[in-house]
Amino acid sequence: MLVALFMIAFIVIQLAVPILALAEPRPARFGWQMYTAVPSLPRVTVEDAEGRTQSVEVTDLVARERADANFSAALIDHLCETADVVAVHIRMDDQEERVPCQ
Repeated sequence: MLVALFMIAFIVIQLAVPILALAEPRPARFGWQMYTAVPSLPRVTVEDAEGRTQSVEVTDLVARERADANFSAALIDHLCETADVVAVHIRMDDQEERVPCQ
């Protein structure tokens, strides 16, 4: 009887956790879709000393797009090392941020 209860509880947990995770924003930890979400990369532009902006293709700088990784900090550091860049503009979803280079 105890073995049967353990097996039922085990199966319920194995089904309930991923089903509950389906309601979470994707990718959800322990969800079935955990590794299937398509990432949305930020839109990035750089600004020079004269105020001109130039779009940057993020896919040229990122080796592998991952939904669980935040590329913003690494992108800012890399782009600020580029000559004549005084600020980096990052737009992700509805949020936009201007980060001045030091």
